[in-house]
Amino acid sequence: MEQVKNIPSNVPRDRVVDFDIYNFTIRDGDYARTLKSLTAPGLADLLWTPHERGHWIVTRAAGIEMILREHDHFSSATADQAKPVMEQQQQGKCPFSFKNWFGSKARVNSQLAKAPLVPIQLDPPEHVKYRRMIADAFTPGALAPILADTRAFAIELIEGFKSRGKCEFFHAFGHQIPAANFLKLVGLPTKDREFLVEVVGASLHGGRRKGERASRKLVAYGMQKVGERRAAPGSDLISSIAAARVDGKLLDDPTIAGMVRLILLAGFDTVASMLGFFAHFFANNPAHRHELINKPELIPNAIEELLRRFANVMLSREVRHDFDYCGVTLRKGDMVAVPTALAGLDEREIEEPLKVDFTRPRPSHAAFGDGPHRCLGASVAREELRIFLEEWLKRIPDFEVKPNAEIRVVTNGPLAKIVSLPLRWQV
Repeated sequence: MEQVKNIPSNVPRDRVVDFDIYNFTIRDGDYARTLKSLTAPGLADLLWTPHERGHWIVTRAAGIEMILREHDHFSSATADQAKPVMEQQQQGKCPFSFKNWFGSKARVNSQLAKAPLVPIQLDPPEHVKYRRMIADAFTPGALAPILADTRAFAIELIEGFKSRGKCEFFHAFGHQIPAANFLKLVGLPTKDREFLVEVVGASLHGGRRKGERASRKLVAYGMQKVGERRAAPGSDLISSIAAARVDGKLLDDPTIAGMVRLILLAGFDTVASMLGFFAHFFANNPAHRHELINKPELIPNAIEELLRRFANVMLSREVRHDFDYCGVTLRKGDMVAVPTALAGLDEREIEEPLKVDFTRPRPSHAAFGDGPHRCLGASVAREELRIFLEEWLKRIPDFEVKPNAEIRVVTNGPLAKIVSLPLRWQV
């Protein structure tokens, strides 16, 4: 690491690693296993990388849990572009007006497209006000009618391509189930599904320039829908956001844009990405497939074990003030990357963490985050994953990855995802 320059004075040389967590080579499509190299013997529990303008990386379960829960020390407001908007909001100087924006035909202001992802980029207590607005949509009672047809739709999809003996997993199944449920949750038309899948994918995985263009499209789409809901309210989640008030006032443009963009990003790609890692694992592990086929009662625990083993979200926090932690001095403004995958791969907490064992008692993980920002959609995700395992393995018990297929994983965003997963089986 002698070539690394401009290492901050608060970073000991033995904490520096040449590892770009947003752009690294992944072996055999196993994102989590590759990240595990950051816990090699001799490496500290908190490392520093010069990549991405330099930041810390927490690598152990205890540290990940602490950082995600301790909002007094670690802030979730980590988007540099969002801070000017947040400061203007707090000072009552928001430069945007929903009425003026919606009444014009102007393109979405790039600053509006970078507004904070509310509520995950707000800290308590402000965070709680906005989380409550959307939390009711994720209660079991509210989700029951949305999930009622999920199993039937999954069966219809599988039966539709089963006789072909092959499929590209994401196009045929992985994107379809989460998108269908989400469209019902937010009251969006089925015809918009392909557009949203494409734009969300580009926003999360398209790199900086392509991602920014996609974000503008996503915000423009979302703001249009909010305008429609204000004119003709419904019972969907976007209608709730459009009508929501804080301190007696309707939400301003940056808040609405951030909330809608977050909901669209989470709804269309998060579960699909995890389904891809599940399907890739089972395609390469016939013994595990048949274990669940023969003992379907293991499926609930198998889901937790696979979430532990293949967690794929990269979170981040900003240090709020100078303080000592893990043998170093963290300075105000320092960024800390939080790879949720490593919370479930810590051999200090879990025996043989790289091994998948469906009988492992109470697999612990941070696949859905932790602390006040824990994912509201966790119950929906678990249900979709359960239906996939139950209905796919029942109908296509033996399948494999197409020989010589390149299994490429993209990591240039907050979510790691297999780009394409071609599968085949005997008819």
